[in-house]
Amino acid sequence: MTPQYYRPDLVYPQLAVPHELEQHNIWLVRSLNDEVNRRAKSGLVYDDDIDSHYSYSDKVPNCKQVAPGDWLLVRDEQMLLGAAVIESISMVSAPVERLRCPRCNGTRLYWRMTSEDYRCDGVCVAQLTADQRSTRVPVVSVENGVSYRAEFGDTWSDLAGSMLASEFPQLSDRWNRQNSIVKLNPAKVLRFFDQLNFSTRRQVEAVLTDSEVALRGGFAERTVRTRRGQAQFRAHLIRKFGAQCAFTGPCYIAALDAAHLYSYASTGEHVADGGLLLRRDVHRLFDMGLMGVDNTQRISLHRDLVTTQYSLLHGSPLQAEIGEKEKALLSRHFEEHARDLVPV
Repeated sequence: MTPQYYRPDLVYPQLAVPHELEQHNIWLVRSLNDEVNRRAKSGLVYDDDIDSHYSYSDKVPNCKQVAPGDWLLVRDEQMLLGAAVIESISMVSAPVERLRCPRCNGTRLYWRMTSEDYRCDGVCVAQLTADQRSTRVPVVSVENGVSYRAEFGDTWSDLAGSMLASEFPQLSDRWNRQNSIVKLNPAKVLRFFDQLNFSTRRQVEAVLTDSEVALRGGFAERTVRTRRGQAQFRAHLIRKFGAQCAFTGPCYIAALDAAHLYSYASTGEHVADGGLLLRRDVHRLFDMGLMGVDNTQRISLHRDLVTTQYSLLHGSPLQAEIGEKEKALLSRHFEEHARDLVPV
């Protein structure tokens, strides 16, 4: 199933960006997932956690022009992920690894996922075909370098899916798809924000509630923990499933949570096939064990919910096509709470 991307004017809440934005530089920066990151052009591995900070090196064009007060629009290879304001930048000197072409010794190596090798896009381009200038064993050199870390504080706004990769060039006067940091035209960005009805209100908390378990007497016990990679995890689920709740169907994208089908508190890791997009209220009920999915992929409700506004969900099929990993995790969740769930 190909995910359906809901366009900005339909799915993002009304906001108003302050026009002081024109007084600062605005950058579009590329964040890579861990697998791609380890095979990136420079061979550097960054610790991007995009809802709190962005890391980059002194080998990246435009790196020294980025400053506190600037805005960052963060993207991956497929879509825009979000926006934030830089509150501070720290700098650390450290040795870094560089990957070089064994033929020309150049550093313009790019990982090709389809063939699982590196292709040189440097001097070799004029002499060799794409396959001829590819290698699985690049030369690794260690050089002195500087790593920068731009901190966002609590300014992150999740915009996953509001712009696709093919649209990025329209925000820049001098677009270069190879650069990890590209300067944008403030007027063009403001027009984009106006189309989104963007505002300074954050859609996603930088520090999220890791678990919220209802206790007797109406109180709740909360374990608060910074979820590294949560924004990337949500973007991954939007790419996979589109803008729809797995239980209720098509949904306003800002109301969708990235729900883990396992205890994130126990593992501290985001598993690619370990989540679903759930409407915020449904997510809470699912985590509390008041909703589950049985082995026939149908939704089962807690006995206290069958006479509420959620009654129409009881017995309805899952609205997302899922794989064996998700089915196994949903089955485990269902078994844990089966005693209080009404059979379908």
